[in-house]
Amino acid sequence: MWRKERFMKWVKLSPQQVMWMLWKKNLISRESAHILIGEIMGCNRDLENIKGNIINIKKNEEHH
Repeated sequence: MWRKERFMKWVKLSPQQVMWMLWKKNLISRESAHILIGEIMGCNRDLENIKGNIINIKKNEEHH
C-alpha cells in the first residue's frame, strides 16, 4: 500500500483506534498507548481553547 493511502486510512481513525491498532500489532506497549492518548487529548483541549479565544477576539472586534 502506498504511503499516502496508508496515511489517509489512519487519518480517519480516532486517536484511541490508532493506538489500539498499534498495540494490537505489537508496535507499541499498552502503557505507551495510554500516554500518547493522554497527550493527544491534552492537545485537543488546547486547540479547543485556542479556537474559543479566536472566536472571542473576533466578537470583540465586531463590537468596536
